[in-house]
Amino acid sequence: MADFFDSLKKAWIKAIEVVGDTATNLADSAKTKVDEMNLSTSRKDLLYQLGEIAYQLWLEGQPFPQELEEMFATLKEFDDQLSTIAAQRNAAKEEKIQKATQAAMEEEELAAKTKEILHEASEKEENLDQELPAEAKESQSIEEPQKETDESLAKVDVQTTENEQPSPEPSGPEQGSAPQENPSN
Repeated sequence: MADFFDSLKKAWIKAIEVVGDTATNLADSAKTKVDEMNLSTSRKDLLYQLGEIAYQLWLEGQPFPQELEEMFATLKEFDDQLSTIAAQRNAAKEEKIQKATQAAMEEEELAAKTKEILHEASEKEENLDQELPAEAKESQSIEEPQKETDESLAKVDVQTTENEQPSPEPSGPEQGSAPQENPSN
């Protein structure tokens, strides 16, 4: 049994060593990949800077081999096309800004005209309110006698209707009995 546990212990230690070695290898590999990526990025940056400097020198008139001259000429055409596209885009943006500004100005003018019209209407209403009390007093002095006249006429109508009521019919036989015949028939 002791041999079994010794074998198990040795296997366990071997497995741990393998896992440790694998982890170390993975870490080293990852570090190597990161280093490689950093070097690659630095190289690209340096080539970019080299190209920028060479292109700038070419623009300033420095001579280069024919192959580079052609590449720089093509690059210059690309730059010109990009500048044209950027100018068109900026012009379109400027046009939109001008249209928006014009619309805003028209809206402000419309708001100002509306405010002016409302102010004028308010002033007219105030003037009418000031004129109305004077006219109302005049119409009130006319309406009061008219009202008194209307009331007097109403009293006369009531009295007239009371006087014109039909006179009560002569009392006859008890109500609900049959009518009596006229003997003269």
